[in-house]
Amino acid sequence: MRFNKKAQAEIIGAILAVSILFLIIIPLLYTYSGAITSMSRTYVNRSAFEIEKRSENIRFNPLNLTITNDSPLKITIIRVWVILNNGDVRIKDITQTPIIIEPHTTLNLTEDILKPLGLIQNDEDLENIDNVILVTRRGNTFTINPHEREELTNIITEIIEPQPPFTSENLLGEKEFINKATHGINLTYYFACTGTGSFTCEPQGLGTGYVLQYDPATETWYVNNGVEWFSVSESQIEDITSDTDGDADNNGVYELIPILKEDDNAFKLLKFLGYVHYFFEVPAGTINGISVQQNLTFNRLIRIRQNTDTITIYFKFIIVSGGLEMNILSSSDISINVLLRKSDDSTIIISNKAYIQSTPMELSPSIEFGSKLVLIEGYVVFPIKSFTSYSIVTENPGDYDLIFIYTQEENDLSLKTSFELSIYLEYLAVVGAEINY
Repeated sequence: MRFNKKAQAEIIGAILAVSILFLIIIPLLYTYSGAITSMSRTYVNRSAFEIEKRSENIRFNPLNLTITNDSPLKITIIRVWVILNNGDVRIKDITQTPIIIEPHTTLNLTEDILKPLGLIQNDEDLENIDNVILVTRRGNTFTINPHEREELTNIITEIIEPQPPFTSENLLGEKEFINKATHGINLTYYFACTGTGSFTCEPQGLGTGYVLQYDPATETWYVNNGVEWFSVSESQIEDITSDTDGDADNNGVYELIPILKEDDNAFKLLKFLGYVHYFFEVPAGTINGISVQQNLTFNRLIRIRQNTDTITIYFKFIIVSGGLEMNILSSSDISINVLLRKSDDSTIIISNKAYIQSTPMELSPSIEFGSKLVLIEGYVVFPIKSFTSYSIVTENPGDYDLIFIYTQEENDLSLKTSFELSIYLEYLAVVGAEINY
């Protein structure tokens, strides 16, 4: 009986021990194993996050103000800080609408980030910024100094051999000249006559116009309205016929022809005209003086850098004159001034008078019988590095407008019938500066 009770107690003890093992020890072991697994998973995730964070890389190009995602990961920008040089700070939180930069994708710092977020209004605002800080979703910050462009340009100027001068062919003969709508061309003029008796000069006074050019590749006339090129038909242009090919001297080069706008669908050639009126009751009139000025502005045509040395501009004008007594064309009566004006700051400007010479030309079959052609060839040099008065453009690098001011004064005339005068630009080439195409 005693034996049975002892055996029974041992069995109950064993059952209790096994119960304790299952109820306490095994759950502890399971919990411990789960904790180890969770910790390992967290460590792996954290390690992966740190690896991704360290992999993020944004490369800044100071020459064109672009940022490039050089990492294999997508970078999400959630906050942008702008530190101004007066100590103020502008912060833009874009967590809800972040900027995402795909791998190996490039964005423009000003056009794609700062301007759309309202942190700057224009490129000039960059002068007031010390640093731009980009904060990513992974917690990285990238500090960008927009003024590295100036510092880098100075370094390049000092340590790199000068590049050979940029040289253009005749821009008016290049296909890109019409195809690129960014090259707006502005035309203004002034015309006046003096004399005795009864006479008429037109168009009198100040005025504005457009330019016209023929594209033989498409057999199409194109008008530049100061902003862009657009095609027009022959019927829209007064004095243009199927015999008019836009090549006054018949040498295969198509000139820029000044025109005036009559309405949205009609234009006419710009001709400076003078008529003397005859009446039986009064003596005939006489035109004894004329004053002509025609200005052509090529917007944002030339790009000047800090290491630009000398810029030379070559050009040719075709002067078409007509009239019974028209013999008033010589280089001594004509002057051409050339200006370079910063496109976004008209106060920065340099100018120089061009050297010119005149040569009589053969008439094209499309030119009215009785007219005369004179070729005005010339060039102008801007020795920027040699003259302090010109160095203002290298101190303010960027895009520049090219302006031709053609002036003709005749004060010793005795024209008793009539005359007409047209001024076409046939050739334009630039050496020493880049052309914006």
